[in-house]
Amino acid sequence: MNFIKQWIDVLVFAVFMAMHVKALYEDRKKYVSEPKNELIDRQFSATTLNSASGTGVTAVSILVPASLLIIQIASDSHTIPRIAMEYVFRGSIWFLVSLALGLFILFVIPTQSQAHNVARRMMTMIPFGPQLACLIIGMIWLVIGIYTAVYPR
Repeated sequence: MNFIKQWIDVLVFAVFMAMHVKALYEDRKKYVSEPKNELIDRQFSATTLNSASGTGVTAVSILVPASLLIIQIASDSHTIPRIAMEYVFRGSIWFLVSLALGLFILFVIPTQSQAHNVARRMMTMIPFGPQLACLIIGMIWLVIGIYTAVYPR
């Protein structure tokens, strides 16, 4: 039971990734028959993906410093339980994974959108879903850490 408690976020993420990739590969058959590679489609896809991924990167760029501030305050005060800092740190790791995925997407979109519809490319769509999943998992750990700090047992 302790193993599941310790690795629940990684297990949830792995299940999400498997479902996400399976769904994308099933949709890929439809994409081959309907390429939607007109200029207007490529522009819309690039703009939409760029905005959504950029929003995730912005959220992470706010949450990582907030997490580090919480850890710093906790280490100075010694009144906040150590487990709360561990939860916040774990959330920060997920934020950094989300940031890496978001920056990868923001790098790939301009290079791929000139010739391809990026909403139908596996190179952009596979990291797009996990970017959001990592952000959500990180926020859950951050909230658990703050809750544990505010309401110690």
